[in-house]
Amino acid sequence: MKLSHLIIIGLVAFTLKGKVGLAQEHKPDQPTKLITPLTLSLFSADAVLRSLDGYTTVKNLGNPCKCVHETNPLAPHSASVGKQVAFQAGALAATYGTAWLLNHYHHPKLARVVLMIDVANEARSVVGNYRVDTSSNYVTGKQLSNNTNK
Repeated sequence: MKLSHLIIIGLVAFTLKGKVGLAQEHKPDQPTKLITPLTLSLFSADAVLRSLDGYTTVKNLGNPCKCVHETNPLAPHSASVGKQVAFQAGALAATYGTAWLLNHYHHPKLARVVLMIDVANEARSVVGNYRVDTSSNYVTGKQLSNNTNK
């Protein structure tokens, strides 16, 4: 290793000496509250979008044309209402649990970002499900697509 690299590492270590531990000391003992008007709105929007996603998925998968299938590899691939409810409730709980953990470990902004990303993803799924046209046995949406194995 070059002497210049060692000097730079030494200067960085000297500069940060005491500051890293000092930054850890000033963190609040109690995490910020997760339930704020913004996070409550995001969580509510996520719950509504997940229920719409489950409804439209069941409706599209239950179509007699059998020309539509689910493209999400984690979601249930049947028109069963019970399976869709269980999947959407579990996904909502996992999302909220992730946001709670991030907030608990002093990352409130990242917790809100997780909720925002999930709301955007569910909105895209619902719009894709509503765009599916099963009347002519073809699909115009991107969330659900044609099933070539009839």
